[in-house]
Amino acid sequence: MNNKSEKIYMQDWLSLHTYQQSSADDQWYLEFAQNLIPLLKESSILQEFTFEEYKDLALLLTVYFEDAVSEGGGWMRFRNRIEELYQKKLPFYNIKKDEYFDSEINREDIQFVIWSFLSCPQDEIGDDYILMNPLDKELEQLSSSIFNLLDEAFEDAPVTEAESADWIMDMELLQRNAKAMPLITAEHCTSASAKKLLEFTKEYPLQFFASYDDLARFFVDILKWEDKEESLMPEMKPHKNFILYANSKGILLAPEAALYFKADQNPLYDADKAQEESYVLFCEQGSCPFDLLKYGISQGYLKEAALPFDKGHQLLQDNWDFITRWYLGEFYEGD
Repeated sequence: MNNKSEKIYMQDWLSLHTYQQSSADDQWYLEFAQNLIPLLKESSILQEFTFEEYKDLALLLTVYFEDAVSEGGGWMRFRNRIEELYQKKLPFYNIKKDEYFDSEINREDIQFVIWSFLSCPQDEIGDDYILMNPLDKELEQLSSSIFNLLDEAFEDAPVTEAESADWIMDMELLQRNAKAMPLITAEHCTSASAKKLLEFTKEYPLQFFASYDDLARFFVDILKWEDKEESLMPEMKPHKNFILYANSKGILLAPEAALYFKADQNPLYDADKAQEESYVLFCEQGSCPFDLLKYGISQGYLKEAALPFDKGHQLLQDNWDFITRWYLGEFYEGD
């Protein structure tokens, strides 16, 4: 018998849907979600969960189940867009065509749903973010256990209209298309500062600075900014290892990033730091202007970047566009 305080209510289930009036089918799925919680509590990777977290994850797994059974809803919209963007069923997983079934449940789906719940961008939890290895062995084991439970119930699960909301991620963000990288020359540059940088570097768009003092001198001597403290980005004084980038939007600045860009013109590059830390550019909102990140990737400057777990290098290199959509949110292809 579940503790009264550990009960999932119908309004919890309906909050994941586009309608408010429940039916017998909704009651079936609600009871299924409730029965998932004991299995979730057995998992070693979820031991620190509160009941609210167990409840929320159980609901997501159940609405995935409903969408998969009914072949519609938020899950299908998400998966179809992922395939359109990346020509594969899901991020992260190397799925063989004959081992994945569009009209059924799949272990990789479940593993991804749990990953999505555990991997939190900054705008969900505040100043920090949470990284979860999508290939984690314990995550894989939990996904297999849940798959078995869903598989046993598959034939009994009601087929509904699958009117679930977009519960995986913001579909507006997922619908954004990657923008082409325009080539900017000093002759065609509309920003005075960007034009001066490109003239100084003979059209190379990046400059690297070890200290704020070096950066400020460049502002004054080369970009001809007014030599007053308030004009020289004084908020950047506590930082170092800057990248200055000239593009169609003007001058973009990234502090604490120069160590990670493996460019011939960058004397500050640190291979060890790049391998260990440069994933923050892909995950930490505001750490690097997205246009600069994209330029670095296009030039091969971030080939050492790796997520901080086993196989993290390949995961980041193969999935960087999805990872930045997920973690950077509105910064992805932002204005």
